[in-house]
Amino acid sequence: MKCNVCGQKEANVKIVKVINGEKTVIHLCEDCAKNHGDLTFNQQGFNLSNLISDFFSSSFSTPQFNALQNNELKCSKCGLSWRGFQEHSRLGCSECYNTFKDQLLPLIRRMHGNALHQGQIPKTKQPDLLKKKQLKDKKIKLQEAILEERYEDAAKFRDEIKTIEHEIEGIKNE
Repeated sequence: MKCNVCGQKEANVKIVKVINGEKTVIHLCEDCAKNHGDLTFNQQGFNLSNLISDFFSSSFSTPQFNALQNNELKCSKCGLSWRGFQEHSRLGCSECYNTFKDQLLPLIRRMHGNALHQGQIPKTKQPDLLKKKQLKDKKIKLQEAILEERYEDAAKFRDEIKTIEHEIEGIKNE
């Protein structure tokens, strides 16, 4: 594939941007990629272990993390401490995610830009997952309508929820 900018060289850099749900894909050659404003290149390359180390050391230097070290929060299932996670960058068990949830969410947001996966869905799973998302959204709207005493809207959302639940059952039975 040729570079989208110069149209001459072979593209070896792919940039995917998703802005307001709109996906844009740009294919660039190395030279055009270096001139592209969103990318920075280091002529010496990079060391992955240094990158990870720098990321975690700066993430753990905030006052809330320093205070956490003094209290020494530990997982009730495996006994892993927060300090142990800092040293090894690994959680000990599935319960660690719940134990350290408040500390992990900022790290995940910083590393991935968000704490929720918003990537692509396999085509075979799309109908089911999209319906489940619709169901979740309708349930939130139902709760909001009830809290705001908009009972006609609440009844409408309740009926829509039942319809979506039947559709999900139909997808599962296929």
